[in-house]
Amino acid sequence: MLAFTFGFLTVLQVLTPAMAQGKVRMCYLPTFAQPRFTPDDLDPFLCTHVLCAFASISPDGTTVTTTDEEFFRNITGLKQRNPNLKVLLSVGGAGKVQTTALFDDIARSASRTAIFVNNTISFLRDHAFDGLDVDWEFPNTTNRQHFTNFIAGLSNGFSRENLDSGHVKLLLTIAVWGNHEQTLNSYEPQSLAQ
Repeated sequence: MLAFTFGFLTVLQVLTPAMAQGKVRMCYLPTFAQPRFTPDDLDPFLCTHVLCAFASISPDGTTVTTTDEEFFRNITGLKQRNPNLKVLLSVGGAGKVQTTALFDDIARSASRTAIFVNNTISFLRDHAFDGLDVDWEFPNTTNRQHFTNFIAGLSNGFSRENLDSGHVKLLLTIAVWGNHEQTLNSYEPQSLAQ
C-alpha cells in the first residue's frame, strides 16, 4: 500500500503541470507512509485536497481520535504555504475492523450520530481541518441505509454549524468501492447525492 501511495503521488507530481486548472486533485497521505514520506515531502501545490489518513473513532463512539497529532498538525500546516489547499481528516480505512463496527453502531442511532457529529465538528475546527473523509470499509446490504443516514447527519450538521457560526462549511467526502456492482450493494447513490 505504501508503494502504491508513494507511486500515486509521484505520478500526480509528474502529471500536475499538464493537468487543467480548476480540477480537484485529492491525495491521501497516510500515517503509515512515515518515515519514508512525510508531510514535509509533499509539495502543497501538488494537490487541491490532502486527505490526512487515518484517524479512528473513540471506543465510546463519540468522536474521532488520532494517535499522531504531530503528523496531522504538519499536514494542516501545509496550508501556510498554500492557503488554497484543503486538508480533510480521513477516518476509518482498510483493515480497521473496530472502526467499521463503531461506524455501524453510531449510524444505527440518530442520537449517537448527533453526538458524534457535534464532537467531530469541534475536533475538525480545533485542529484546522477543512472537512472529513469517511472511509467506512465497507457498508453492506444490511447497513447501507444506516450509512446513508450517517452521511446525512454529518452533512446536515456541517450545514447547521456553517449557518450558526459563519465559518466556511466543512467539506464531506466518502471513500467508496471501485466496483459498480459492489457500490450498488453497499450504497444508496441517489440518496447520497442529495
